[in-house]
Amino acid sequence: MGGLVVQRALLDHRPLAGKISHLFLFGTPSAGLRKAWFGRLLKRQIRDMYAESPFIEKLRRDWTAQLDQGTRFFFRAVGGERDEFVPINSSVEPFPDAVRLVVPGNHVQIVKPDAADHRSVLSVVQGLTGSGMARDIVDGARLAVELKDFREAVARLEPRADKLDPDALVSLALAYDGLGESAKALDLLEKRYKGGISSTDALGVLGGRFKRRWLVERNAEDLARARHLYSEGLEQAEKSADSAQIYYHAINIAFLDLLSTPANSAPNLNVRAKAELALAHCAKAPETHWRIATEAEAALMLGNPDKALGLYARAVRMAPSPRDIESMYGQAVRVADRMVGREGVKRFEELSGFSAMG
Repeated sequence: MGGLVVQRALLDHRPLAGKISHLFLFGTPSAGLRKAWFGRLLKRQIRDMYAESPFIEKLRRDWTAQLDQGTRFFFRAVGGERDEFVPINSSVEPFPDAVRLVVPGNHVQIVKPDAADHRSVLSVVQGLTGSGMARDIVDGARLAVELKDFREAVARLEPRADKLDPDALVSLALAYDGLGESAKALDLLEKRYKGGISSTDALGVLGGRFKRRWLVERNAEDLARARHLYSEGLEQAEKSADSAQIYYHAINIAFLDLLSTPANSAPNLNVRAKAELALAHCAKAPETHWRIATEAEAALMLGNPDKALGLYARAVRMAPSPRDIESMYGQAVRVADRMVGREGVKRFEELSGFSAMG
């Protein structure tokens, strides 16, 4: 939101623009937000952040008129490839190609990177020092995937497949899938993702990316693709009696079915069935923070928020990193919002460990 204020200030107070040397906008909803879920948590700011609000429309019109042909200061518009709140078409696409950048991570991770060599850090360092400012091949491919230019992404990444890190491999897999080559996408992940993973894991990795994209853009095709991949993963996991994979895929199907039903309607019957299936297999799987978080999510879906709070508190204490806690938080508040309403959500937001994420 600060990025919107900065843009307006630069346009309204031209002397200020002359004092600025660098501007980096990370995950700023520069074209506004169309979906209500994120906005409803922002209370008074909802009106101005809506995509078609007078504030956003005037901001984009004025920016195009005054600064779209170039700025005197160094400028980058940066989006997260897993940002569940602000889509790339709002954070990056409103600006010229030369200033666009997409980095690994979600809305929190892109501004709280876990390593000095994270692309968020490097982009700022390179911008401040004037070195290596052009997008590299992988960065360009990430942007191409988010803009759904899948052929461009494959052309950039396929020759380097053996050297790609896990995030870039998922980008290549998404590009294959976008071109209708789903078998090739899964084969790539099974053979190369973090040293090779099972087919059920690969289905979950790819399903997760479509799920996150659907949460941002609410595109029915992404929802259908995510649900199909999780369903295939669940079928394979049941054949191999892999309880950890069964509960993982089952709870994600329940999550998608819950959030895809109208807000004022009763939960889809399949939500309860898949939540109960997940719980049954949690009891058979090794205890991890993800298993406890799944039990919490299932309890919430089954109408027991008090039990869910206790389980989430335990999962947070077991979680090895803020990144894992943030992932739990994102799912918990969405399910709570649907199951117990805004007042109930506050209880989860205030939970120790979650409170820092809100």
